[in-house]
Amino acid sequence: MNHPAALPFTSFAYRPAATAERAVQTWRTAAGPETVHPVTAPAAGAKAWALRLPVHASRQTMLFVDLILDCGESDGQPATVGYRTSFVVEWAGWHTLDFTVASLKEIGRPAGLHTVRRLRLVAGTATFADTELGLGTATWLDDSPLVPVTPGEDLVVNFLSTRLWDRRDWTHTGTVPLPADEQAFTAEWMYANLRYLQKAGRRHQTAYTRRMNVDLSGYQAVSLFTATDIRANFSLVLQ
Repeated sequence: MNHPAALPFTSFAYRPAATAERAVQTWRTAAGPETVHPVTAPAAGAKAWALRLPVHASRQTMLFVDLILDCGESDGQPATVGYRTSFVVEWAGWHTLDFTVASLKEIGRPAGLHTVRRLRLVAGTATFADTELGLGTATWLDDSPLVPVTPGEDLVVNFLSTRLWDRRDWTHTGTVPLPADEQAFTAEWMYANLRYLQKAGRRHQTAYTRRMNVDLSGYQAVSLFTATDIRANFSLVLQ
């Protein structure tokens, strides 16, 4: 995609992003290994694709941080029900971090993201000490954000890591049903891998659809690519 002007972007890659965020809470990890941060849970039944958290780092310390979405009743007790993920402080200044719901690991048996009560950050090991983090307001995204590639090009769908895409976004829409073990749609390295098992006398076809709610009004072009199979086809509908 070509964008008419360079704009401030957020990304999964933890690289610097211009932001007007103001820290609503400051955490000096040397003073305490854990901080509790208020967070608003998504409404029951609402789509939550990722949690967005702006973070300001005093320096690039390579600090490992566990991020826990705590569903428990008490602030003062360890999290026994909720969701967990992590990040590394490999930047200085502001970054906007997007944590896909697909990357969250369950703690105990949480009833759903709508039961989240608070955000906990727990400091782990670091290359350099005395990391100070300023935390912005956490919000929920209902679809994947654009991932910056160059100043004029962004990535809409990214298969580089399970943290960058959600398999549940893709719905099987093939007109020829195949057994589940004879067709699949998975992420392999940096590509989507769409496959089916060929059998004599059977039409070989499978298809998946991904619906997105992303504003592309400022872009000049959209590029789609397939590899290996010359019979593969894309259909793209923009509204």
